[in-house]
Amino acid sequence: LVHFTRYTTFIVLYPLGIAPGEIWLMFQALPFIKKTGLYAGFFSSIPFNYYDFVRVLLLFYPFLWFKLYLHLFKQRRSKLGKRHEKKKN
Repeated sequence: LVHFTRYTTFIVLYPLGIAPGEIWLMFQALPFIKKTGLYAGFFSSIPFNYYDFVRVLLLFYPFLWFKLYLHLFKQRRSKLGKRHEKKKN
């Protein structure tokens, strides 16, 4: 039961952590990033700033996240799909 729960709870918990969690927080941080010029010194040598970087990241985040989510299903299938027989000595 523990093994099954370990490889099944992500189906609900992972999307809840991403959409209302990470993506919403990054979106809410955009005005603060723009107002304070966060990481302005670090991004001064390249043609875009941190604000633009986070905006582009927010555009691609769902697609990148979905690839990781599908990978978790693949891992789940490999662990729960086949019953591994114990090796006989």
